[in-house]
Amino acid sequence: MKKHILYTALVICLFAASGTSFAENGTAQNQSMPEILIVSSSPNEIALLNRVANDSDIRNIIKVRAESGRTETNLTYNISGDVIIFGTRSGLSSPVWEALSDKLRAARDSGSTIMICVEPLARDSYAPILNLQTVSTSDPRFNESLRYLNYTSERNLKNLILYLAASFCNLNVTPSAPEQRPLWGIYHPDAPKIFGNLTEYLDWYMETGRYHEGFPTVGILSTEYTDMARDGPLLDALVRSFESKNVNVIVSTYTYRDANSMKYIMLNGKAIIDAAVLISRGATLNSQNWTGGVEDLQKLNVTVLNGIRIFSTSMNLTSWENSAQGVPCSEVYQLSLAEMDGIIEPIVISVKETDPLTGVIYNRPIDYQIEWLVKRTISWMNLKKLSNHDKKIVITYYSEGGGKANVGADIDYYLNAQASIAAILKAMQERGYNVGNRTLPGEAELAHLMAEVGSNVGTWAPGELENRVKSGSVILIPEDEYLNWFSELPLDMQREVTDAWGPAPGNLMVYTNSTGKYIVIPKLEFGNILLAPEPVWGWLQDNTTLYNTGKLPPTHNLLAFYWWMRKVYRADAILSVFSLVPLMPGKQEGLSSKDWGAVLLQDMPIIHVLPMDAPAIFDKRRANMLIINFMTPVLIPSGLYGNLSELYDNIRLYMETVDDTLKNAYRDKIINQSRTVGFNYTGDSFDEFLADVTAYLDDIRKSYIPYGPHVLGRAPEGEELIQLLIAMLPPINGTATESLLREVVLNNLTPEEAQIRT
Repeated sequence: MKKHILYTALVICLFAASGTSFAENGTAQNQSMPEILIVSSSPNEIALLNRVANDSDIRNIIKVRAESGRTETNLTYNISGDVIIFGTRSGLSSPVWEALSDKLRAARDSGSTIMICVEPLARDSYAPILNLQTVSTSDPRFNESLRYLNYTSERNLKNLILYLAASFCNLNVTPSAPEQRPLWGIYHPDAPKIFGNLTEYLDWYMETGRYHEGFPTVGILSTEYTDMARDGPLLDALVRSFESKNVNVIVSTYTYRDANSMKYIMLNGKAIIDAAVLISRGATLNSQNWTGGVEDLQKLNVTVLNGIRIFSTSMNLTSWENSAQGVPCSEVYQLSLAEMDGIIEPIVISVKETDPLTGVIYNRPIDYQIEWLVKRTISWMNLKKLSNHDKKIVITYYSEGGGKANVGADIDYYLNAQASIAAILKAMQERGYNVGNRTLPGEAELAHLMAEVGSNVGTWAPGELENRVKSGSVILIPEDEYLNWFSELPLDMQREVTDAWGPAPGNLMVYTNSTGKYIVIPKLEFGNILLAPEPVWGWLQDNTTLYNTGKLPPTHNLLAFYWWMRKVYRADAILSVFSLVPLMPGKQEGLSSKDWGAVLLQDMPIIHVLPMDAPAIFDKRRANMLIINFMTPVLIPSGLYGNLSELYDNIRLYMETVDDTLKNAYRDKIINQSRTVGFNYTGDSFDEFLADVTAYLDDIRKSYIPYGPHVLGRAPEGEELIQLLIAMLPPINGTATESLLREVVLNNLTPEEAQIRT
């Protein structure tokens, strides 16, 4: 539901003057029938109303017409009839009612009875048309109409028609009372009702035998239960899938309009869920108070995954599967708004489909996507419930090209990966992770180990690979084991890999001896923490792939790496300093479980470190990564050095000297030195030449360069902090900023004391 639409129902009653013609209906009976027009933004309401219109209890006494008010296009229909409902529970956007307001005004001026039923919170949004209302909001008929509109069902819409006919058209019919159903609370497909509190639901859940003591509990956060014909199939599929894996489920509503929203998943101020799946809603969690929604998520302190519903009726399952984009561009806000809340893992779990029997449009569950979402959610819950000592974590880092020198992090990150990983290992040890019994390496020792033992080996160095195998610091995956895994891929994906990289197991990091072939994965092991280089993508070692006109699939080596980590090592999560997963072919916005990125990750959570200026959206949406940002490196003015510094000094001396002989000597030096930086004096104006050279040197002198790479968890201090502050705060009012900063930062003086000293 769009956040600017809250709740609208407008009822206009037009009492037809005697002699009004309905000649287009073709019968005398239709000529005398009252007519009801309903304008709705909900396709399902229109579908249900069309069914109601053909109901034998309705079609013989009253004519019902339903028109769409979903968008401001195609609004050429007439607003005419004896009774008109304008809006209904689904509301209408301001462009729609603005476009129809003149027709509405004409209906009022012709003597129609009009009811505009707007929820109090939304009245300001509809202020321009509220003056068209001719029925007071205190009129009992006004409030009774709202009750029929509160819960969308065929029964309620039928009885709404009968109620309007009896109340405003003087027909002798008796409507049934409105069918009432709570809009908020806890839902279960097998429960007899919507539960208004958590304790009552848990009592029912335990009595049925569905609740499993000691097993994880997931929360499924939905919006209001206004249209269960649309939303029910998806909610039911999620419940069944989780429960089939012994996960307890609480489906509840979260809305800013219900003060009890958090009480459905918290007991005595504590969350009783271990993770949550948010059913995408096209808004932030709390659309009226963003920070309030974030604070509620912080209270829960659990991982929340984004279950994406495709809203558009123009994208069915086949078109989504064939789409390279994934979530349509017009609906990417579903991802960005959830990301603002800190909600991760955008996974499409339903598309729109029309029931051929009822015409109702519903959220069709995508079974294999739900299966993937459920498995990944369970992995996050297990990660939360496991003790740190028992968690098995894989830390991946950069090692492209197959050499020892190119190991650590992507050069664009400006991250000291060796020092950072050493700091991570120490922090893990302090938090109770099993990092083994030996002394943890410092930066220098770890850098040596990563280069000499934990790096990938190029195809041109089989001897080095053999030495690594003999050292024992590698993982050996037998060819037969890999072929068994590989055979589980669909045939078209197998062909994609073999077309690019040759028959399994390929030739990257493959060792052969008398017992057969093995895929080799270098490793550094510290208890339950496994350090391993991300396998090479392959194009640096196989130039023929550069001629590939398509997208490069993962290598056999890369597939084996991730499959072994999950199937054999049973990793609970991956902490990635570098990863190829976001670069794999697949959908741009929200992976399919059949995409290569999902094939690699399987159900393993992946946490990825990125500099704060990196485009993390790419990694979040194409690799389901939880992103941890780190500071960009401190930037300092580059200054000048060597010949450039000498040239700059000679220019300064040339400008300052008044002695012609000395000036000419500096002039000759400047001309000669300028040639080394690409400036050749042609004999024209020397002053113009000098200005060009000076401008070039000033550009270099004032350019900012990184003051060394960043180390995770280490804040700038000392000289590094001073340089950071200098870059942020240029000299003010001619003061010696650097001197002041040194006194304050290094000598702990107050700014006033520093000014006196400097």
